[in-house]
Amino acid sequence: MRTRITRRASALLLASICAIGCHHSAEETYDHPIELDPRRPSLRTQATVNGVPMEFLVDTASDRTVLFERAARAALLRGAPHEPSAPRDYGQVQYRTVPVDLQLGRVYSNRLELTLVGLDLEGVDGILGWDVLHKLVMCLRWSENRLFLTNEVPAGLRDWEQYRILSEPDIPPSLVIGLYEPGGNRLIVLIDTGANDGVSLSPRLWGEWRENLGSRETIREQPVVHPFHPTRSSSLQLTALAQTVRLGPITIHRTPVTTLIPDLARFVDALLGIQAVLRNDTVIWPQGDILFMRSIES
Repeated sequence: MRTRITRRASALLLASICAIGCHHSAEETYDHPIELDPRRPSLRTQATVNGVPMEFLVDTASDRTVLFERAARAALLRGAPHEPSAPRDYGQVQYRTVPVDLQLGRVYSNRLELTLVGLDLEGVDGILGWDVLHKLVMCLRWSENRLFLTNEVPAGLRDWEQYRILSEPDIPPSLVIGLYEPGGNRLIVLIDTGANDGVSLSPRLWGEWRENLGSRETIREQPVVHPFHPTRSSSLQLTALAQTVRLGPITIHRTPVTTLIPDLARFVDALLGIQAVLRNDTVIWPQGDILFMRSIES
């Protein structure tokens, strides 16, 4: 069931934002360098599962936190003697759940049902999903290559752009924001920090981008296979390297741009992957339903 976020009065928000910076004391903030491999940027964080150090991919589009079976073997040996649940199906991948103790520094510590899957991603032990992330404040300081996880809204955001975080009934819990085009039409945009993509557009937005901005771009086709449906016939995405993509009030420069896969295009108008998100310093405050953004491009 979707978690309903309590809305806060904007006056309380402005009262809490009066200084500069995204920094807190060690007791309040979990601070990490962001690994920005130019060939494959990713957003990762360290956590402990039953006291065992693990590396997680931070994925704002995943509705659940996932531990890969390979990494789970070590963690479960250190935890309470709970057996994983019977296997269940998610697409064409089987998963199980097991109660574990998850801790991220001093900002988050809880016992929760963690999802175990047989998939694997190189270099990480699991995926930190929205079920945990929506309880925290995420400060992505790409200008400093830093990720801050905290329990408090950072100061110094008075002049940043603000966008409403949405709770859409047809979309699993994840980071979704609403943007408005000049004519007043609302765009539903999924922010996916776990995707090594730039901007993915619905057929309508792709057509408008091609007509208005992309006529000189080289368009290619690439096959796409959904990770949770590995035996499904691959679909083709159109892809290009865009000089400029505009989504309502947001302008993103020099980013890969693709067509949305059909499964997503039914529910959202666009997706911002990690290569698009890293163009802006971003603070995500799920408990206040607000995403703050500031361009770091000249």
